[in-house]
Amino acid sequence: MKSITKEIFIILLLCIAICLIFGVIFYDYIPTNKVVPSTVEAYKTSNTIKDERPQTAVYNAILGGGANSKLFQNVREKASLAYSAGSLYIKNKNSIVIRSGIENKNYEKALDIIEKQIEDMKQGNFDEKDIQNAKQLIVASFRSMEDEQDSTISYYFGKEMEQENADIATYISKIENVTKEQIVKVAQNVTINTIYFLSK
Repeated sequence: MKSITKEIFIILLLCIAICLIFGVIFYDYIPTNKVVPSTVEAYKTSNTIKDERPQTAVYNAILGGGANSKLFQNVREKASLAYSAGSLYIKNKNSIVIRSGIENKNYEKALDIIEKQIEDMKQGNFDEKDIQNAKQLIVASFRSMEDEQDSTISYYFGKEMEQENADIATYISKIENVTKEQIVKVAQNVTINTIYFLSK
């Protein structure tokens, strides 16, 4: 009985993992009901992205991956234009999606600030502290993954889909070895693909 229960549990975890992976692979931004409008920008990264995924992950974390990111600090904290501002790196689509909840009247100003952060990244206008904060954010998320069976399954299933053989420890090592020069190289290959504004 215990064996059957265990097998059912494992199958359920695998189903959840598969759903999560396909959610990422076939991800498309679906707007939800918000009180404030949102501006969304989609950027395409270079075609060599498979070899640059750790560098791109660090780039994204500096740009909009957390509370210390350039987007959060400049759009929300300094300019007070949005409740939320950040970016999402979608590996399977070679894309970075920037999202910010703003008022209609602040659209142009917010867009200018967002585009300035993109340009600053191209120019290397970030320091070692920004890099370390980004790496710590990514590494912490991967270390916590090791304690969650479904997340671990999702990670390895994703690697199989990407035909990439890299365990969590190896990927963390790659993140920790990313240099500023590599991040700037990624930044210079990021180009705008789509901008759209959602309003009531």
